[in-house]
Amino acid sequence: MVSIAAVLSLALGMGGAAAIFTLVDSVLLRPLPVDRPYELATVSTVDAERNQRTEMFSYATFDDMRRRELFDGVLTWTLSSLSIEGEAQPVSAMWVSGEGFSVLGVRAALGRTLVPSDDEVGGGADGPVVMISDRLWRRRFNASPAAIGSSLTIEQTRVTIVGVTPPDFHGVEIGRPFDLYLPMQSGTVIESTQALGPHDPYLWIMVRLHRGQSFDAATATLRTAQNAIRSGSLPPGRSGAEFLQEPFTLEPASGGTSVYALRHQYATPLLMLLALALIVLVVACANVANLLLGRGTARRAEMTIRLALGASRSRLVRRLLWESLAIATTGIVLGLAFAQWASRALVALMPVDDLPLSLDLSLDWRMAGFATGLMLTCTAVFGVVPALAATRGNAFDILRNTRGDRRGGGRALNVFLIAQVAMALVLVLTGGLLVRTFQQLSNVPLGFESRQLLLGIFDGSSVPAAARPFLYDRILDAVADVPGISHAGLSIGGPLTRFGTTGLQLEVAGARELTDAETITLPVSITPGWLPAFGIRLRSGRDIASSDTREGLPVILVNESFVRRFFPGEELLGRTVTLTARFDGGTFPIGPKTVVGIVADTVYNSIRQPAEPTFYEPITQRAAPFFPFFSVAIRPSVEDPARMSGRVRDAIRRVEPGLKMTFRPMIDRVNTVLARDRLVARLSVFGGVFALVLALIGLYGVTAYHVARRRSEIGIRMAIGGTPGAMLRLVLLDTLRLVTAGIALGLAISVLSGRLLTSLLYGVTAQEPFIMAGAVLLMMLVGAIAACTPAYRASRTDPAIVLRND
Repeated sequence: MVSIAAVLSLALGMGGAAAIFTLVDSVLLRPLPVDRPYELATVSTVDAERNQRTEMFSYATFDDMRRRELFDGVLTWTLSSLSIEGEAQPVSAMWVSGEGFSVLGVRAALGRTLVPSDDEVGGGADGPVVMISDRLWRRRFNASPAAIGSSLTIEQTRVTIVGVTPPDFHGVEIGRPFDLYLPMQSGTVIESTQALGPHDPYLWIMVRLHRGQSFDAATATLRTAQNAIRSGSLPPGRSGAEFLQEPFTLEPASGGTSVYALRHQYATPLLMLLALALIVLVVACANVANLLLGRGTARRAEMTIRLALGASRSRLVRRLLWESLAIATTGIVLGLAFAQWASRALVALMPVDDLPLSLDLSLDWRMAGFATGLMLTCTAVFGVVPALAATRGNAFDILRNTRGDRRGGGRALNVFLIAQVAMALVLVLTGGLLVRTFQQLSNVPLGFESRQLLLGIFDGSSVPAAARPFLYDRILDAVADVPGISHAGLSIGGPLTRFGTTGLQLEVAGARELTDAETITLPVSITPGWLPAFGIRLRSGRDIASSDTREGLPVILVNESFVRRFFPGEELLGRTVTLTARFDGGTFPIGPKTVVGIVADTVYNSIRQPAEPTFYEPITQRAAPFFPFFSVAIRPSVEDPARMSGRVRDAIRRVEPGLKMTFRPMIDRVNTVLARDRLVARLSVFGGVFALVLALIGLYGVTAYHVARRRSEIGIRMAIGGTPGAMLRLVLLDTLRLVTAGIALGLAISVLSGRLLTSLLYGVTAQEPFIMAGAVLLMMLVGAIAACTPAYRASRTDPAIVLRND
């Protein structure tokens, strides 16, 4: 039973740690499955003064950089979602320059890869071509070799399949698998309405360093050529003083890129969860050590007799260590099996916007090394001390049953128990802080009504730019014809919509002077009906109206943060303000706008961030109304939003069959934003509960052990007048003294490590008194519960029986 309990404790502890490490490995450590991944680097520019990073460049900049042959290879790519064979659900596509696969060092599993001759305007000699993923090949073509050379309809264009990617290659973006790989310049045929020119910054650039070249040397080489690259790719009408002024920087890209912020969103939580999982494992090891110490004490007579018969102490220690290693090995094998299931379950709880998340969770040498390290460490932690304790002493001590024998292993048991209580307290405190953080985030006022709200995200890339303003009207008219809709409005940008809501460095004429860090403002283009659809309150003035056309007076609505930041204490309603945007070193006039309404503050990109200054303009007065990505907010009068999405989709498809769209209740989108904190809170609570259970078992075992070892002493105390109540108090106080020592150690660790949690907390401090007091009381309660049964048995000791047996 001792071995079974030890194996199960280790399996759960090791399995949890291995599951979290699998995710850490996949998100942060695992290199791309390409040739020499550590030679890859991405290009960016950094403005240190404004703390701004630019990662997207124009095709002209890439082409100029490529032609200068500064590296072993240069590739560029961008991402999109495309419809295939008229399916409603689009698939992820990666547009890549013709030499991209050769620069990466990826070979086709079937057929061939893309080559530079494919990357021509309008397609190569054989027309537009595509590589497909192994997943799409198996799903659509049933893994048939006949797929090579066949055609596929992508966005109403017939494209020839030339190859299939290897099963382990999913692109360069971590967590997002791609099904289509298309030559960059064939977009002029497949997505001819995208209207992106050679000087539009929408591409990422990756380079392969020369063999043996350091990142510092490669960065210096790129910066030396920066002036020439700037001159060679300067957009028409721009001055060199406004273009590519910040120095180029190369960043290692062996593990791929994280355009959709998967690493930024989950790196810190995963590392913190790994630390918590290792603490749980320490608690499990301490528990196993206590079990083995108890069993070792019971076997001391056997071990001492073996010593008396001539066995060496080292031989007996090795034997006991081999038994500990067998327990650790069994535990790690079961733990790895549990980790494979648990890691996949955790991925399902890690949504990133509306994108499918796919991570490589296969075992690799890092996972094998981690598991081996855990196995050896655990063997050392819970195997050495019990083995030494079990082989200490001699036959004379055993036969005399002296105090020295009765004390065997007791100190080590106490040390392990104190460490176990301390680590359990750390986990309980952490769980309490993270649960409180999640509660605080869940109660943050959003500024809009997320319930009973359906949000549609649209990709209008397939619609010609000149026709998009009419498209907006057709969509709203189609939505208005669906029965049961109370309000509906269309926007470019909006709360938690992911598309279009990007900050501007805004200059407001007549406003107080602000620093660069203060001038970030969110612009949102809306139609009439959007504010009531979202449930955003109008504080004063009026809403956007259908009469606010391009020929009318330019107007805007502003939120309360806009007023506080730019015109504190002033009456802004009815005033005309002149706005100027700063971007990429240049200034772009937005022009004079009359403020006709002031609305409530609203959460946009993050619930953790305070409301940013925001202005709302009529979509009909937008300077560039051809932006392809937009959203539609729909508030049903009665029906559940999720059930209404089908009718809305059908109504829109009747007026625009090729439009790509996804619908989702807004409450689900809010839950997605909170998913990271919910996941961290749940796992930390699970770790805390598991640690409490192990601590309870450990406390019970140690208390029962001490009571059994002190049976003679308790009998003598009872014989000379001790009462059952006194014996009960004696055992309880001894146990609570150990618990108190563990609590003191745990509080010290929590105080010293509290700063590590700061980035994950919200609305709570790392040393929250209420949570600390609750955790301490909980640990004391666990200690009292664990000691109750052994203390009761001690109080029922019959001194006559004890003295007769002794």
